[in-house]
Amino acid sequence: MTKGFQNSDETKIAIVVRRLTPSAKRNDIHAFADGVREAQTRYGHSIADEGMRQCFEQFPELASQAIAFLPDSMKPHLMDAAYEIMAQSIEDAGLRLEDHFRVSDQGAALSCEAVRAIADTGFPRIAEFGAGNESLDGVGIDRNPFMHHLSEFMEGNREYINSWAAISLIVTIAQGWDEGNRETAQHSLEAMVFSVAPTLDLPTLQRRARYDDRSLLQLASYAERGFNAIAQKAVDNRK
Repeated sequence: MTKGFQNSDETKIAIVVRRLTPSAKRNDIHAFADGVREAQTRYGHSIADEGMRQCFEQFPELASQAIAFLPDSMKPHLMDAAYEIMAQSIEDAGLRLEDHFRVSDQGAALSCEAVRAIADTGFPRIAEFGAGNESLDGVGIDRNPFMHHLSEFMEGNREYINSWAAISLIVTIAQGWDEGNRETAQHSLEAMVFSVAPTLDLPTLQRRARYDDRSLLQLASYAERGFNAIAQKAVDNRK
């Protein structure tokens, strides 16, 4: 079952994929866009967008053409699907995502090695990235380690930290970006996130957070909200 969806949703997604596949195979972007809009009307945006994403994974050449034709509301999902295909190609080449791929406010950035790895798969329009970057140091949010911009430490007392600093440390260790007990950090992260978003597809969000700054900040936001909710519950229980 696709993470984050219930069985009934899986059935609807499968129907959407089946209906979109013929136009995807023909590379008919106009018919494909019409099919997505019809699916959104019939099943809702989340179901239709997941079906669209799965089609893009099967037909990556369609994703590169869709940007010019799909409405703006669909483009974030299109780009997410394209970026995930690129990320998988980078990992399949034995490269660490954090060192070779970054999606920030300035757009997507690839290392030289990542460009070559993706080009070898025949991914369309990879030439637009040029030769790539020698290093991604300074591009987007640092992950070695990650520290949220709202993190605070009391001057002269490193034992006092605010909630943002606390969850930054937990996220960093859970993601494998610094030394520590990764299993314990992962359990803590899950407890915090699921306390405020019990149906969230956390594995997918954590994976995207490895290269996508927006996903990393979203992960941190869920964790910080959960951290405060758990702390408040503990206070209430003592009353």
